[in-house]
Amino acid sequence: MTNRLRCTILAAGFCGLVLLSLRQQRIAIIHEMSRLHSQLEDVRTATWRARADVAALAAPSSLSPDPSREAAVPSGPPHRPMPPNVGADSSAMALP
Repeated sequence: MTNRLRCTILAAGFCGLVLLSLRQQRIAIIHEMSRLHSQLEDVRTATWRARADVAALAAPSSLSPDPSREAAVPSGPPHRPMPPNVGADSSAMALP
């Protein structure tokens, strides 16, 4: 009877240690999750600040026309028109 009681106590103690170990692992994982969540929030905040800065700099009221770009725009048509007879004769494009 005493051997059976000893085995039961040892088994219960072993199960208790296993449960304590699992609990400690769970606490460590939750701590890591919390740390990563905090980092994620920091990155998200920095991203939103950068977006706000870009939006403020690119607002139409803050943009001014660049005089050098206006001078670089050609006054004529953007391309030369194609003569009417080019492309009408498809035999000129055929390979020998």
